[in-house]
Amino acid sequence: LHEVKYIPYTITIKEFEEFLSSIPVDKIISISELNKNIIEKKFYEKITITFDDVSESVYLNALKILRKYQIPFTL
Repeated sequence: LHEVKYIPYTITIKEFEEFLSSIPVDKIISISELNKNIIEKKFYEKITITFDDVSESVYLNALKILRKYQIPFTL
């Protein structure tokens, strides 16, 4: 067995905002819309924003940007 080393990945607020602003708004869907599309077997080129193992920085930084662009997301 090999030990897997966790390497956290972080980006700056500016990089995160640039990434989000580069995605066409009509391409971003909520997790509930994604689930509905899967059930209905509708597969489109869409993006769902999710965060797992949420850190404080998501609340302090990402949330403001996501709300600014009115982007649906899941924690």
